[in-house]
Amino acid sequence: MAMEKPPHPGLSIVENWLDPLCLTVTDAARVLGVARHTLSRVLNGHAAISPEMAIRLEKAGWSDAEYWLRRQTAYDLLQARQQEDSIEVERYQPQPTLWEGHGVYRNTNIALLLGAGASVAAGFPTMQELTDIVVSGRGVTRHSDGCFYIVGGDEPGAAAVRLPNSMVSRLLDEAKPHLTRYVDRTVNYEDIYFLARQAVDEELGETENPAICRFVDSLRADWPKLIRSALGTNEGNGEFSEPGVPDNLGGALWESCNYIADVVRQCLLIHRPQEERLHHLNAIEHACKAFNVTSISTLCHDTHVETYLKGRNIALADGFSVGEDDISFWNGDLTSEVKIPFLKLHGSVDWYRYRDGKVRRIPPKLYPQRIEVDGGFLYAEDIPRLLLIGTFNKLSEYGSGIFRELHHRFRSTLGEANTVVVCGYSFGDKGINNEMVDWYFERSGRRFVIVHPEAGRLVENARGAIRKHWDEWKRNDSISIIEKRFEEVEAPEFVETIAQRANG
Repeated sequence: MAMEKPPHPGLSIVENWLDPLCLTVTDAARVLGVARHTLSRVLNGHAAISPEMAIRLEKAGWSDAEYWLRRQTAYDLLQARQQEDSIEVERYQPQPTLWEGHGVYRNTNIALLLGAGASVAAGFPTMQELTDIVVSGRGVTRHSDGCFYIVGGDEPGAAAVRLPNSMVSRLLDEAKPHLTRYVDRTVNYEDIYFLARQAVDEELGETENPAICRFVDSLRADWPKLIRSALGTNEGNGEFSEPGVPDNLGGALWESCNYIADVVRQCLLIHRPQEERLHHLNAIEHACKAFNVTSISTLCHDTHVETYLKGRNIALADGFSVGEDDISFWNGDLTSEVKIPFLKLHGSVDWYRYRDGKVRRIPPKLYPQRIEVDGGFLYAEDIPRLLLIGTFNKLSEYGSGIFRELHHRFRSTLGEANTVVVCGYSFGDKGINNEMVDWYFERSGRRFVIVHPEAGRLVENARGAIRKHWDEWKRNDSISIIEKRFEEVEAPEFVETIAQRANG
């Protein structure tokens, strides 16, 4: 039987990016920084996607470089196989580098909790770096699909970007004095998002904080100034008509929330960690093989942890089942005898809600706003992303939709563990902290293992629920701290520390 010839990967660029984004070949060549004829040859299948072109596509946010090179390799390989019936290869299987006894601590139940430090260790942007991009608006544009994308450049683009960017700056100025005075830290994008959502609720008549009304009144007074700045004019009283630009304060506040969420999501999607930056996950891998892990919970939005573990044959129950084109469907199945529950408690950059009411996980190679289902197109909801952002407003989301199921499973799998291992988490989430405090006091003998380079600073910056119990936990010998950066921890040290604490 003749082997079906796959399409040249250049066709995928047209179908999944140029057409959905309404880009001409000339526009796309400008975005990628290449000559039009160079790109045209790739799109027409007359030239291969080179490593340099793959990197340009990745930097534009059009799937990662490895994806394009894999597509090109598959195409080239099948072309070659038309001349060669078969090729024999020998598969190399690396041997484990840790001790012989994987599973030696299988009677020890542990739960793993990963915070943003896990992503920073992999080279993802820090909270401050993400905040700087959100505040500056560098390279951000608003597409006709209603979402914000990062396409390059030094300044915010059209008025549809400048308005939410100006609103972000206004909210930043409002939050800065409070945090400097009472918390002694800089403002981050989650603080800004939280303040924006409170103002949105006030505009909708659903406020939970009556004191916010005076702040919203001050924003309303600033509205003409904000809109003049966005439109680049010194005239007008706030009444205008501009495509993609909200014409009222409530709409502008809501668009600012969308702007923050989309910029953060884009920054995390664009980054592709190198293998050498994933060393810290070697410790997690070996812990999964050595102990009975009741769950791995993460507060990170990116996908590097699950990608790494699945690549190391660690079976995960993440609530999704895989369908056609690697599109996964949420089924809520977080329980398995042979898989470790993997709980993304703050959502994920590749989760989307569609107009049929279903949640799907979409691979980077596809355009998520429009997917093909059963021979037709299915469109995402107006606000499709499933990311929980905001210092405190995310707490109210823990009890709704798929997050209700995730947090219920988080609570139940904590209850099955005798030791909670915390990596890269600074105890800044009130909801998560309360769950851990409740877990500790439910049964005697429970313990923590914490990876953090500065224990003193960790306690100082933790929320009150953790701070007030810390000294008691230390007196009871309930805490072991590995005072290193997560990426500096070696697997043997990690596993042995957990074993000594859990069985000590």
